[in-house]
Amino acid sequence: MLTRALIAAVATLAACATAPAPPPAVEIQPVPGEPRALSILVDKETSFRLSRVGVMDSSSPSGLTDRVRFRVALEDFAAHVLHERGLCREGFTNLTWTPAPAPNGLAITVTCQAPA
Repeated sequence: MLTRALIAAVATLAACATAPAPPPAVEIQPVPGEPRALSILVDKETSFRLSRVGVMDSSSPSGLTDRVRFRVALEDFAAHVLHERGLCREGFTNLTWTPAPAPNGLAITVTCQAPA
């Protein structure tokens, strides 16, 4: 009886001691030569997770990439990251994305809107 309780306690402790998933590695840099433009560099793991949002279009028999869902996922991600860091308080426009040089996986570029 004591052994079962001890095993359950150790299993519970081990489950609680497991480290949570690390937050996405995001680096934000100003774009040279373009006022109010920012580049959000995303790590490879987060880039992969974002790309999975638009990989399968359920309405497409061939399973082609749904670029609309992918773009919406990028816009939501950029809005969250920028809001979290207090940037682009008035919103942003001109969202574009490109592959990023190692060790990053994706570069999202946005232009912050000027205050009204």
